[in-house]
Amino acid sequence: MKAWTASVKRYPHFDPVITEAEATAIATDPDRVRLNTFYPFLRYDEGWNAYAEKGKSGKRKDRPIRFAARLDSCIFSYYRYLLSAPYEARLQAEGLTEAVIAYRRIAKVSGGGQSNIDFALSAVEGIRSQGNCCSIALDTSSFFETLDHERLRDVWAELLGVPRLPADHFKVFQAITRYAHVDVIQAYTRPGFYGDKTDRHGKVRPGYLRPKKDIPVQLCDGRTFQAKIARSATQPSITEVNKCGKGVPQGAPLSDLLANAYLLEFDKYLRDGKGLVIKEEKSAIHR
Repeated sequence: MKAWTASVKRYPHFDPVITEAEATAIATDPDRVRLNTFYPFLRYDEGWNAYAEKGKSGKRKDRPIRFAARLDSCIFSYYRYLLSAPYEARLQAEGLTEAVIAYRRIAKVSGGGQSNIDFALSAVEGIRSQGNCCSIALDTSSFFETLDHERLRDVWAELLGVPRLPADHFKVFQAITRYAHVDVIQAYTRPGFYGDKTDRHGKVRPGYLRPKKDIPVQLCDGRTFQAKIARSATQPSITEVNKCGKGVPQGAPLSDLLANAYLLEFDKYLRDGKGLVIKEEKSAIHR
């Protein structure tokens, strides 16, 4: 497995930009991770229209996306790296390395990694080899948002081979499950980067009050964050917390691996089904 390296993004968020060396030093230090204060995720909906016959409108689908602050994202990425090795080892031991294809790199014989085209071809070839058979495609609606936290904590500990999560892992577990989030437009509105403005026709409509490229990479300093985002004497907090006991944020670097690991027992159940050809695809339209 390739060595992990931090990648610090420069998108607008609540935290300052730090160097990759600083991010690496913090993310790989269990004590600093344990003491890290995680910022709220920024939230937006990614939407599209489902395929429909010509002349008809496809059903609208929206997927909630949440992206973490820069340092937080590096920490999630590093802990994904830590969990990847034991997860891949479990797949190898269970004979599932060719069955679970989502969020994993599966090498081609000719070099490089397989794509959805390769996976689709493999599935079709498998179906053809069975002759007269049935194939089933399932879509689990809002799967990331339905992961039970107690079960997820147990899965995490099982991957580490420990009865209880170490303090740093538990802190990351809390940050990815009982996570806070702020709507991205509200996060831009409170510091004054988004709001009502008059267009050239004299109509007032909401929009960015300055070009997007001029919005600072750090949306606000710590004092402004407390006053305008988290709490204020004059304005309510715009921070929401996931308190329902289930769900991880789609868009976080760690969530995809947790979703895969969560289904390991299910993958084994399918593997043990007699006469079944197993080819999983967890994407927008398939598991």
